[in-house]
Amino acid sequence: MPPQTGPTGIASGLVAFDTANEKMYFGCYPNGDDDTTEGLCSVPTSTSTTNAPVTAQVWSNKKYTLTSIQYSAPLKAVVAVGQTYAGDPNGLQSTKLFVIDPSKPHVTNWEVLLDLGMSIDVLHQANISGDGKYLMLILPTGTQPDYPTNTFITVDLVARKIVSKVDVENPAKITILEAVPC
Repeated sequence: MPPQTGPTGIASGLVAFDTANEKMYFGCYPNGDDDTTEGLCSVPTSTSTTNAPVTAQVWSNKKYTLTSIQYSAPLKAVVAVGQTYAGDPNGLQSTKLFVIDPSKPHVTNWEVLLDLGMSIDVLHQANISGDGKYLMLILPTGTQPDYPTNTFITVDLVARKIVSKVDVENPAKITILEAVPC
């Protein structure tokens, strides 16, 4: 599908898989080159002899941008981290966790699962546990530009609450590169 007429991906790495239903989800610009409207696109991952159809679910929120997505089997939904991108790009931004229900493709105002507070805008800051119940995030929350404090957050997606929040001490010497579920 040409980018002028169909969805284009937002950034590499904004991908999630629903293996039970053979679908891949990715953050996208549903209207091709229109980078003012974001959304969630999906394609089937089953074997096919023709090009897979791409479906797009438009996001009506213009204040936030997608920074990380994962698929949660217990929720039967994609969870997405969204951050504002106003003002200083290295400053603290509002960070929220959204739920996108693929069974409701016409819903454009995605539900806020949790407000995660303020953090520096970064990509790919979340990973999900194998059972899809827990989301782990690394959010730079400090204001020191060279070595901001990182906050490691674990969210119970089913209970819809933060179950653990740890500020990493001494960020000049300790850096968490990625939250890896065990």
